[in-house]
Amino acid sequence: MNPVEENPVVLLVDDEPANLAILIETLQDFCDLIIAKNGREALERAAGEKCPDLILMDVQMPVMSGYEACANFKANARTAAIPVIFITVLSDEEDETRGFELGAVDYITKPFSPAVVRARVQMQMELKKHRDHLEALAEARAQQLIHAERLATLGSLSAGIVHEINNPLAYISLSAEMMQRELDTCFPSLIQAVEGQAEATEDMLSFLRNAQNFMTTMSEGVERVTGIMKSMKNFSRRDAEEKQHCALGPCISDALKLCSNELKYVAEVKLDLPENLPCFAGISRQIEQVFINLFHNAAQAMEPQRKARRGLLHIRGEADAEMLRIVVEDNGPGIPQDKLDVIWEAFYTTKPSEEGTGLGLSISRGIIQDHLGKIRAENSDTGGARFIVELPIAAGDDQPPPAGPPLFAEIR
Repeated sequence: MNPVEENPVVLLVDDEPANLAILIETLQDFCDLIIAKNGREALERAAGEKCPDLILMDVQMPVMSGYEACANFKANARTAAIPVIFITVLSDEEDETRGFELGAVDYITKPFSPAVVRARVQMQMELKKHRDHLEALAEARAQQLIHAERLATLGSLSAGIVHEINNPLAYISLSAEMMQRELDTCFPSLIQAVEGQAEATEDMLSFLRNAQNFMTTMSEGVERVTGIMKSMKNFSRRDAEEKQHCALGPCISDALKLCSNELKYVAEVKLDLPENLPCFAGISRQIEQVFINLFHNAAQAMEPQRKARRGLLHIRGEADAEMLRIVVEDNGPGIPQDKLDVIWEAFYTTKPSEEGTGLGLSISRGIIQDHLGKIRAENSDTGGARFIVELPIAAGDDQPPPAGPPLFAEIR
């Protein structure tokens, strides 16, 4: 996409020098022009450093016709959105219909008027400017919604996160208190040992053993607090980074940490993720958002039945030559068959307004599609909900990602 202040780039495709000369004379004062003499040459020119904003193309040309070239343009993701105007002697309704079916936006018959060509080009450039502006606004709004949903998720998880922080802090406080009691009890004996009292030896060993255990507990508590707070900080920040090679394990691990308080009361978490899964190309925090939404929904679905039976959240992953596939399955009540498509719609929710925005799955699908992947829902044979996430393997990633920390510690 070219900045608004720059001249639009127009690709002219015609095998007749006289027609090219008229088009160049008509457009050169406000357009940067790329010239091609047949359809195949047009494809090569469009693949160059400057991607055209508009294509003016004859239909009847040697080597490759305009119709064939247009079909190739529309089949290529890089050029599919470029508007194409056919300029041709073919004036039958059938010819025009075929051109529009192939994706052309306009049809000018020869002999053409330079004024008409100029006006049609200017109109298409104006439309493209507005279209680009709307796409930029839509992208900005999508990012705002993603961040808003992220903050909303943090809000719904905040009480549990506070609980998670209070628990290890309580361990630290209790361990410190016990440490003080041990010191108060054993300190006189230690004094005696220093003075040569042999009976103080067992007290010293007991003290050292207990002190080591208490300090280990304190260290584990501090580490847990640090891990939770780090996950919160990473998750709540705005994503400004570009897509890069990312390992799947840490995304799932951090998502489980942030959902651990909800899950631990209702479900056992079972992980089947091979250690050698290849990387995907993307923004890790956005993919983490998808899994948080899925885990959060699963916990809420299984919660009503927790008194009757303990839930199970089963997460498994696999990869073939092209795709990573992650399956998130619960043993809750499942999704009504007539709602399997509706659940992806923005603002659709069965929860009270204070418990959900109805944006979670809609945003999740948008994130996965932006990563050139797919997400779908179905019900398992046992009745629970099953979500399948597919992500393309990062180009050139033939080796598994380097080993990192354990995917997930036990939910406590």
